Amino acid sequence: MESGPPTSALRLAQALRRRWLLVLGAPTATMLLALLFIFLVRPVFESGVSIRFLEDQSPLGGAVGSALGQGGGGLSLLASLAGRAVPTQTEVAVMGSRSLAGVVMHELGLRLELRTPSRVRRGAVFQEVTISDEAAEGRFTLERVAEGQFSVTGRIVEDRNVFRPVLNERKIEVDLGVARVGEPLPIFGTRIVLAAEAATLSRIRFRIHPTQDALDDFQKRISIDRPRRDADVVSIHVRWSDPEVAAHAADLLALRFMERREERLSQQFGRTAAFLSSELDSLQGELVIAEEALRVYREAEGIVESEAQATVAVEQLAALQGRRDLIFAERQALLMLLDDVGAVEVGVGEESPYRQLVYFPTLLATTATAELLRLLGELENQKAALLDRRTTDAREIRVLSQRVTELETQLRTVAQTFVDGLGNQVESLDGLIVDFLGELERVPRVELEYLRRRRQVEVLTELYMFMQLAQKEAEITAAGESGGARVVDAAEVPIEPVVPQPLLTLIISLIVGVGIGVGGAAALEHAGSVVGEVPPEIAA
Repeated sequence: MESGPPTSALRLAQALRRRWLLVLGAPTATMLLALLFIFLVRPVFESGVSIRFLEDQSPLGGAVGSALGQGGGGLSLLASLAGRAVPTQTEVAVMGSRSLAGVVMHELGLRLELRTPSRVRRGAVFQEVTISDEAAEGRFTLERVAEGQFSVTGRIVEDRNVFRPVLNERKIEVDLGVARVGEPLPIFGTRIVLAAEAATLSRIRFRIHPTQDALDDFQKRISIDRPRRDADVVSIHVRWSDPEVAAHAADLLALRFMERREERLSQQFGRTAAFLSSELDSLQGELVIAEEALRVYREAEGIVESEAQATVAVEQLAALQGRRDLIFAERQALLMLLDDVGAVEVGVGEESPYRQLVYFPTLLATTATAELLRLLGELENQKAALLDRRTTDAREIRVLSQRVTELETQLRTVAQTFVDGLGNQVESLDGLIVDFLGELERVPRVELEYLRRRRQVEVLTELYMFMQLAQKEAEITAAGESGGARVVDAAEVPIEPVVPQPLLTLIISLIVGVGIGVGGAAALEHAGSVVGEVPPEIAA
């Protein structure tokens, strides 16, 4: 009985048996390459720190609103504005700023790259690394000449031609003398001290990179993200070939960011506390005078209890007067803000003072103002980015500066129009108050006067309490007792690298090798059948 033609699976099995050398050799070769990659590639470690931003940057929080009650009115509105939302996206941009990364880079001496030995912690070779901007860039070699002594030679970049695409550096060989363990190396602009463990090494090679290149590389190694969009938590991750450097860099980035934020808030609320202190002194005098006048008047007229009609009439009058005073105070505050903004002289790289208008809530509620402030912020960000690569006389910088000036003029026009509108409201309310006073002439003069005086004392008392709490809040924030940001998880020294991952690399290499072996064997078998190759079994 004759068997039929072999099936595809049978033909594949026969091909694999005939091409066994390729089937076994391909996975072996890929795994050997993977092992070579694992042992030759310098491992990269990652460490991260998490920061939480508080919604209210003061420990008093809602104490102001609860102290003034839950009712309506101007003081309740002011209390509702006491809390400050967290601009998390802005804080993320500040964390990734070039200036903050530069501070950390200089403090940790990240311009230095240890080349030999390659898989050793930098702390085991160098006890201290401090590199100034004036330090020469280049490659340096330390050869051990005696116990604890090394000869120091270097290949220093003497000149660089930025207009040449390649070979743009002119280097010189220099002999820098002898260095001892525990003493600074004789390299100008640096303080690099060898650690005690370095005495056992025969050769140490390292490189000092240019400041800009080192800063660009460090920024690429930093990643900032928000694990959850509905939570005000930001994570900072740093990747480095040294696990200790990765952890120290992440911690230092968070620490320096919070220090800068604390300093900015301290200055801002320090000025607020000083202003409120002077206003409280004045308000306290007014309150004492009003209370004394109320006491004298009540004793002179023998008033025990006011009539309900007088109560309603005075409350309505007080409401009108209070609304008028709030609008007038808002107008005066906006005028003072515009005068302060107009008096500030701004440098090329400094923030526009007109961005302070964002802290004026009623003005910011208008669509035109919000759009102008958004455009102003975008232009200033573009200008700041260009200043890293251009001079102040560059055409792009001048065009952006002119556009910023135009936006500032439009903002001032919008704000002035808003001020004029507030003035018209004050005039209208003044007319209403005069008319209402005429209607109140029918109310007994004594009771009306008494209620007016008592209402004045109550308003001054509430205002005094509000300003007193606001002053304490500002003083606490200025003293650095509340920064609005806290470290949730500090950085830890990683144990396993993120690159390479030995097990994953070997598994992938094995899968690729098997695929190459099986696919290659099948392809060769198919090619042999096409050209008429006779299988060895048949030929035998």
